[in-house]
Amino acid sequence: MSENSENPSLINEDGALPGGSDYPSPRIAVLLGGRSGYFDFPTGWYSAAWRYLSETVIDLGGSMVLLASEETPGFVFDASAPETDQPPQMHIAWDQSKPELYRAHYEAVLAWGDGFVVTPDNMSMARDACDSGKPVFLTGGDLAKGRLFSFYRKLKQEGCLQPLDELKEWR
Repeated sequence: MSENSENPSLINEDGALPGGSDYPSPRIAVLLGGRSGYFDFPTGWYSAAWRYLSETVIDLGGSMVLLASEETPGFVFDASAPETDQPPQMHIAWDQSKPELYRAHYEAVLAWGDGFVVTPDNMSMARDACDSGKPVFLTGGDLAKGRLFSFYRKLKQEGCLQPLDELKEWR
């Protein structure tokens, strides 16, 4: 996350998501990683994916929480700014000055989500989401290279990962 992000955290210091159970379902947790040797996290791609995701969650009548890692590029938060007064956009801006809280925030988001959207840069986040037994949707999988591409192909074959466009059909 960029250090100058002003998105307030929705998770308190003990890792709880206050009022999180009151958010409308489906509750979509978006798990964002960052650039790697196998995925560049292109700016234009993310902006288009965010617009699609926001519109889809609004159409589903659900809510959304965004959780970034330390490696998430700052432009992601600019692209993720709400364009509408209708909630589902609810951001978690992990405070990088308190790295000891990241794991609690991450676990709270995994527990909160009815389903997950993952970016193709972080195999650990994708595996954790799949291990939850809840639906997991991949955005940008076609942009992954090398071992990431092979990893996501395997998760799709296992049936625990779906392309983002199938989110519109999920209930």
